[in-house]
Amino acid sequence: MLGGMNRPLILKLAILAVVSLLICIVLAQIGGLVGERQMRQREAERSVEQSLAGPQALTGPLVVRACKESWPAIGSDKRETLESRDFWLVAAPDKLRVNGGISPVVRYRGLFKVNTFAGQLGVEGHWDSLSALMPKATQPNSRLACAEPAVIVALSDPRGIRSAELKRDGRELGVQPGTTYPAFRGGLHAVLPELRTDEPLNVTLKLNLVGSQRLGLVPAAGHTQVALQSSWPHPSFTGQFLPVEHQVGVSGFNA
Repeated sequence: MLGGMNRPLILKLAILAVVSLLICIVLAQIGGLVGERQMRQREAERSVEQSLAGPQALTGPLVVRACKESWPAIGSDKRETLESRDFWLVAAPDKLRVNGGISPVVRYRGLFKVNTFAGQLGVEGHWDSLSALMPKATQPNSRLACAEPAVIVALSDPRGIRSAELKRDGRELGVQPGTTYPAFRGGLHAVLPELRTDEPLNVTLKLNLVGSQRLGLVPAAGHTQVALQSSWPHPSFTGQFLPVEHQVGVSGFNA
């Protein structure tokens, strides 16, 4: 009689176990499908980045100067030799202002869409003086030699540069690829001939830039002010400096 009473319970437990197993199988298949879609999405993003440009981070403008110090020294064989060291001098602006608009552009790879952007940025840098570019000797009887200063703008993916216009105190400069500065490989630069280190300097940059996913700005200045507008209604403000003011609506955002 006791065994007969347990049969319905055993049957219910068996049915419950079968249902649980089926649910686990279905969930595993759904998880596999989700994982595959995420992998395909990442592949689509990499494909667009390879063809267009990746996430962008802008640093600058900065003024840099390559220098070399040489001095006489006595070697182990009592002969006089010449030793030297190469170093860089960097002057960050006292004030930096960035204004611009960002236009979202959706690109497709098969069924998957990738968010890219086209930005039109105006950058203004002001230096009260460039005394940081004056080299100082570290060895007695040394000689110092420095190249002409250059203004540089660094970008994480310079392939995204569509056009760039640099001006010094309203006069256009010759823009060249690369920064020449070892800390930043990608970007652009312009030589600043006959630059006086005891006078103020104003540099403006008009930059048309494309990229994917993210746009970052490095506040490499004593005081930085950034104002951006876009028609993208779903921004994610990240980084170490969030906007002090922002407005987000169906028509886009201002920050």
